[in-house]
Amino acid sequence: MPRPKRDNWERVTITISTEVAQLLRLAAAAAGTEMGAEADRAIRRSDIQTRMDWLMGKGPEPKP
Repeated sequence: MPRPKRDNWERVTITISTEVAQLLRLAAAAAGTEMGAEADRAIRRSDIQTRMDWLMGKGPEPKP
């Protein structure tokens, strides 16, 4: 049964590799959190905001 959505969160469906799914499961189990929360944490730690700023013309090109 799906859990209720948190405030300010949107439900999305993504397809990821088996390796990434296994890593998310392990990280969530180690942290005692849900996989979705762990995925959110991992994405926030990535350079996604820097890349989005660049794509929108609001920042410098991200470093490779």
